[in-house]
Amino acid sequence: MLEAVLEGTKTVDEIADLARGKLREKIPELKRALVGTLTDATRFILRQLLGDLAHIEGDIKALDEQITKRLAPWKREVDLLLTMPGLKPVAVASVLAETGPDMSVFEKADRLAAWGGVAPGSNESAGKPSRAPTRKGNKHLRTILVQAAQAGKNMRGSWWRATYYRLVPRLGKPKTIMAIAHRMLVAAFYMLRDGVPYRTPSSPPPPPAQAERLVQQYTKKLAALGFDVALTPVAAATLTPAT
Repeated sequence: MLEAVLEGTKTVDEIADLARGKLREKIPELKRALVGTLTDATRFILRQLLGDLAHIEGDIKALDEQITKRLAPWKREVDLLLTMPGLKPVAVASVLAETGPDMSVFEKADRLAAWGGVAPGSNESAGKPSRAPTRKGNKHLRTILVQAAQAGKNMRGSWWRATYYRLVPRLGKPKTIMAIAHRMLVAAFYMLRDGVPYRTPSSPPPPPAQAERLVQQYTKKLAALGFDVALTPVAAATLTPAT
């Protein structure tokens, strides 16, 4: 559209019709904005700006090529991390650039989380632990993990989205996003350490008191529907706690 404006050979309707995507919803506004004439000075400045944009796009393309080249030896690790919802190629490259592919350096997931600045802090007074601000750590890794957590919670059907809406009433938005970032890094640790793709965590079993309340609640609902309910406990299945 900008190039068409600079050429000056198309009508306002023809230029507006070049809009793509969501911009097409604003064609009436575009037409109003295109009415008028550009001075030689305005055309000069617009050409300069388009030249700058083309130069920046060229630099980004060259950087992307360099990143792809340097990640080639870690293709297996890249492919594994890309299976996690919320982790896009740029995020994966950033995570591996900060942590490297060898998780034995950190030994434990908790150490990686603390080093990455996403581990929850804690204070203790008179023998009683209390919450504290998240520990300081690698700010670059922390930033990309927070962005990945935002992307993960926006993905419909993802475990991160379900976790967000489960925790946000109690923790608030910032702490919930940080909690998801923490879980993402812990999951990445085990994926890289064990060489396995992402698997949606299973939900942990509810505490006994909550489980009993749920049983009573559902039993009453079934009885209200006309069912005579008799429940027989079975051997507790082994459940994998959510990461």
